[in-house]
Amino acid sequence: MRPPRLKLGCENGATTIQINNVKYRVLDLNQGTQILKIARDDLSRSLCLQEFRNTTLDPALFEYASGYVNLTLLYGCRALDFPVPYQFDCPVKGVSERNGYVQFAAELSGVCHASVVFPVSYTSFLDLKGLAEAVGQGFDVRFKVGSDGACSECESSGGRCGYDVAGKEFVCFCPDGLAKANKTCASGVVAGAGSYSPRASAVAPSASSGTQPCLFLIHFHERNLE
Repeated sequence: MRPPRLKLGCENGATTIQINNVKYRVLDLNQGTQILKIARDDLSRSLCLQEFRNTTLDPALFEYASGYVNLTLLYGCRALDFPVPYQFDCPVKGVSERNGYVQFAAELSGVCHASVVFPVSYTSFLDLKGLAEAVGQGFDVRFKVGSDGACSECESSGGRCGYDVAGKEFVCFCPDGLAKANKTCASGVVAGAGSYSPRASAVAPSASSGTQPCLFLIHFHERNLE
């Protein structure tokens, strides 16, 4: 089974996370609630994009926080003969039209070349004059691994919270290199029948990581069954 498409990096003292081939800036981490505030790196720089990818998250690992709505930006649109609440100008490769709109009506999608869907806060949705700023402020998602208290128990025993991609279950990665399936490192019970090599399971945000730049790491591990 392929690992979840997650990749963390540190760029100029800032944490980034790549989810399903879209890079996000990690703006904040609430360790108690396991809430991450992330913002799309491409849209934070400019509403004009080179590639048009929707914001999609792995539902096994993340869920959206409340208070956000999906917004659709349309690119390479023909000129409209009626006013729209928000319009912007962007070049689109291979298309002569440069008009961009926020989609409010289904009929607009038929006159445009490309679209991108991403979440914004409801208050930002009501005030599209601040759209560019709203995109940069990001949105909240909850990291679901160990959210039932297993992560806290794991870290209290000296481990790091993790997710077994093959078994689709929480595991606790311990200092001895073993992964325990029953939440703590002190128990001595190893997850599964094999060992883990560093390739294919995600380690959740650690409470010891703090909220400084480059907030946390996600490692990938793969179970080797023999």
